Amino acid sequence: MTAAASVTPSPRTGWRAVASLFIGSGALVAASILPVWISTLVAPQYPKGLWLWVYGGRVDGDLREINALNHYIGMQRIDPANVPELVLWAPMIIGLVLALAVAVYWRGWIGRLALLGIWATPLGVLLDIQRWLAYFGQNLDPRAALRLDPFIPLALGPTQVWNFEIWAFPGPALVLILGVALLATFGRRMALPSRTAQLASTVVALGAVAALVVFVSLPALRPTEAGAKSEASAVLASSFDLEAAVAEAEPGSTLRVPAGTYTVHLVIDRPLLLEAIGEVVLDGGGRGTVVTIAAPDVTVRGFSIRGSGGQVEESAGVKVLADRATIEANTFSQVYAAVSVQDAAGVDIVDNVVVGTGQVTAGADHATAGGTAEPGSATGAQGDAFSIWNSQGILVRGNSVREVRDAIYLSYVDEVLIDTNLLERSRYAVHSMFGSSITVFGNTIARNASGLVLMYSDTVIVGRNRISDGTSSEIGHGILLKDVRAPLIRENVIARNRIGLQADGTGQAAGAEAVVYANRFVANRVGVALMASADLAFGANSFDGNLTQVLALEAGVARRNVWAYQGTGNTWSDYAGYDTDGDGIGDLPHLSGGAEAALLTRSPALELLASAPAFHLLGASQAWWSMNFEPAVVDLHPLTVDVAPPADPPRAADQPAIWGAAGAALVLGPLAVAFRLRRPSRQRG
Repeated sequence: MTAAASVTPSPRTGWRAVASLFIGSGALVAASILPVWISTLVAPQYPKGLWLWVYGGRVDGDLREINALNHYIGMQRIDPANVPELVLWAPMIIGLVLALAVAVYWRGWIGRLALLGIWATPLGVLLDIQRWLAYFGQNLDPRAALRLDPFIPLALGPTQVWNFEIWAFPGPALVLILGVALLATFGRRMALPSRTAQLASTVVALGAVAALVVFVSLPALRPTEAGAKSEASAVLASSFDLEAAVAEAEPGSTLRVPAGTYTVHLVIDRPLLLEAIGEVVLDGGGRGTVVTIAAPDVTVRGFSIRGSGGQVEESAGVKVLADRATIEANTFSQVYAAVSVQDAAGVDIVDNVVVGTGQVTAGADHATAGGTAEPGSATGAQGDAFSIWNSQGILVRGNSVREVRDAIYLSYVDEVLIDTNLLERSRYAVHSMFGSSITVFGNTIARNASGLVLMYSDTVIVGRNRISDGTSSEIGHGILLKDVRAPLIRENVIARNRIGLQADGTGQAAGAEAVVYANRFVANRVGVALMASADLAFGANSFDGNLTQVLALEAGVARRNVWAYQGTGNTWSDYAGYDTDGDGIGDLPHLSGGAEAALLTRSPALELLASAPAFHLLGASQAWWSMNFEPAVVDLHPLTVDVAPPADPPRAADQPAIWGAAGAALVLGPLAVAFRLRRPSRQRG
């Protein structure tokens, strides 16, 4: 007699086994729509916490805010579309119903394997989540604004990341599956119904669960995706009148545009979310502005926008004329300006890609005698990527911009945050005129004529950017400050520019200092160039292998600038002193930027000879005969230890081999349950 037939069917008591099958099936249907995994992030700035709810087919909660925070540390975006396991949730629920029926009705080794599979499912899900968390935590972008060693967030329990405490919990879906496993364990001890009842109840349970999952659970899990697919399949792009659809849309509604190419000059005059489904091209046909936002609370997301008019028309891919607009995840090409914001507040420009023509035919390499760029001198077929005028509360985050005039142009702005963008191969990466409360943080700025050109502004923060390879032989600044009050330049890497930092007319404001702190100036032709009107405090910076560390463009620089901040001096690669007591502070002052720098001021062509021994001899001779000549730098507390950010970003560590132990836990834990069931089953036989 086989194990499957070892228990005699009992019509009168077999209903208990049937009931356990249907109760377990109902619990699995509930598990199909409940959260599988929950995580919360708590920090002083988020006292209520940021929540993440992972379902079988979607991710809900504060995903956008969490992705924004992850972007700072170089963690990849959490995108449910990139997690293939999510599409397997519904088939797995149906498979668990079948496993439940086999575990309850089949008392041999096949039933024990089915029971083992039910017990193993929650553990397997958690291990898969742990695998993804390890992947995200170990593959950090080394160019991120905040440098963090690779780490592994835990799928269960607490993880501490800086001032964030992250807690992770199993969701109610996994708890229900564990309950089903326990129910199946006890169901195996119950009397069996007749073979006909077993087969009928299995078919009914499978059919009911499959229908509920397909027609109830899946739409609940994916309302947006399902609605988008049905809408996209219901209407073809060729017959879709986009301008009419916008004109007829209800205020505050969502309008999803099916794939296709639309030649439009769209005016959005009501609150609206305009979202592309698939590849959607908005083409202006080479004239005018492609999309004009004339009402507040408008979002334009996921389009390829091209073919605007030119400079005479002041055209743009998207022109924002109202508050609280969001321009997100679009691609711009063949446009004079990608996004033009005029007299608006609360505008977010996030995760866009701008590819310019590079046709900035005049003015891109011009500067005045004082070293400041001539505003508006560039003309030609290509304008700025993001042009923002007379606006406040602006966020420019996560964009990629190249080959335009100015990647970001600001004029008469207040409260602007520019962070974690890639800005390259343009005239200026950021060009600011007449602004206040401007923060430039965590950007990668490379191969532009100049990096940051900040003029006539108050309260400017420049932090943790990587600014390199200025291409202009005449300007080529990493950072240019012109009449900027209360600047804070902190923890940037400024490398291989003609001039790393040039300051003119900088100073303190009421209650705010003007500080250059913990930056690395490396391999520039001139590390820092100062006009007599510069008034800055330098501390903890590293001057590493610049041809000229500090250049005084006018007399009197040493009397206004301070080369220690709160008692901390700077690190100099050409420091000739020593540190006998090993406290990290040199025993002798460091003097720099004297006679040799004066020669460079008189003849900039001599920069190419600055490292030659003959040049140093000439400078020493001039210093000997010019007894009243003062150096540009008098650092009384030079550091002999380096505290500035590294010139090259650290590599992420290899992912540790932790999956052997996890695999053992996956197999051995549920196997112990099955082993304990073996003896009672044989006794019943």
